[in-house]
Amino acid sequence: MQNPSDPDAGYSGHKGQGYHAQVMESYCDSEDEQIKERTLNLITHVEVEPAHISDAHALIPALESTKERGLAPEEVLADSLYGSDENGEKARDMGVEIISPTMGTPNGEALNLSDFTQTENGKIAACPQGYAPVRFKQGKKNTCSVAFDSEGCNVCPLRERCPVKPGRKRHYLRFDLKTLRIAARRTREHTPEFKEKYRWRSGIESTFSGMDKQTGIKHLRVRGLDAVGYCARLKAIGVNLFRAARVKRVLDALKPVPGVVSAVICSIIADVKEHLLSPWHRLSDIFKSAIENMRYTVRSAV
Repeated sequence: MQNPSDPDAGYSGHKGQGYHAQVMESYCDSEDEQIKERTLNLITHVEVEPAHISDAHALIPALESTKERGLAPEEVLADSLYGSDENGEKARDMGVEIISPTMGTPNGEALNLSDFTQTENGKIAACPQGYAPVRFKQGKKNTCSVAFDSEGCNVCPLRERCPVKPGRKRHYLRFDLKTLRIAARRTREHTPEFKEKYRWRSGIESTFSGMDKQTGIKHLRVRGLDAVGYCARLKAIGVNLFRAARVKRVLDALKPVPGVVSAVICSIIADVKEHLLSPWHRLSDIFKSAIENMRYTVRSAV
């Protein structure tokens, strides 16, 4: 217990005493400032938890909550704590792609699965030296065994650092499917596509800062998990209202003023009318003069 007056509060060595909020929001991936100003990004999920609860358990409930309300995303940019292999597999079953760095740092000297070339089906296509395997076998418990020709492995300059180990007939690389998926993700992290997409994740940090400045969410005057969660959701609604009002002002500024539109339209109609009727005015003057002369002639003849 961290506080006798608030038994629901927890403690985290990183965050301290109290609670933390899990927040999910939509984002715009355009560099155009005008497009950003006209795009409405909303907070779609808020859940308050005691500070000691791990972030790893928050992702799937957030996806389920947004799905129930018709706000399920197609992809989620998340911190590494949310992007565990288990969360990634569950999210994939829900039709959501998790874009997140992998946990841990591989040994810089030893080779690992991410150094091996993989096919689109998740199989090993070649070792770091470019040798293709001679056999790939998947066991019943999601374990895999890849066999390489011993002739190439025995003379390989990387054999001291390589996870491929000698066997009776060949050299073998053994791993499970989870390790293979993590290795594929680790390889993807170094691609320009991943870096370009994941850089937008930092925007959620400014959202937390903005929520605190606008609503004071970090200093609530209530205690208890239910009360704190209720206030946090109300403050998120307030932030959404601020955002909606700002986008509305931008869109209204782009709309022409009705009075100005009427004046412009009347001016255009007058110009068009003048250009169209001016030849008829000249013809009318000619006809009028001719008629007057005709009448004079007729009158003279009488």
